Amino acid sequence: MALVLPIMAVPSALADPSSAQLAASAAVTTFGSPVTLSVTATGSAACVGARSIELQWRAAEASAFDAVALAATDASGSASVTHTPDRNGRFRAVLPEAGACAGAVSNEVDVRVRAMIEISPTTATA
Repeated sequence: MALVLPIMAVPSALADPSSAQLAASAAVTTFGSPVTLSVTATGSAACVGARSIELQWRAAEASAFDAVALAATDASGSASVTHTPDRNGRFRAVLPEAGACAGAVSNEVDVRVRAMIEISPTTATA
């Protein structure tokens, strides 16, 4: 007598171990000046183009990141977002899981914001 065991399909791990790299156009900016953040997604061709990206930021004194912008990569896996931080903080990019493409979190990039002080001469009255 033969023993018949059912075969169960076990889902494999996500097909592509995606990753992301983040770079800022400036490590120090002046209050009110924008910073361009560039993201490069790597992985298989099917997992880098038209990939959703959430740019996140956290203030230097905070412990949690907040979403500040959404973007999508081009066919080569690149995207850029311009953001104007109002104080010192840290950015990261998050690529959510998409189909067979694994999610990824980029490196964190610090951006310091210098205060801007305007001084205007006053007219003396006699």
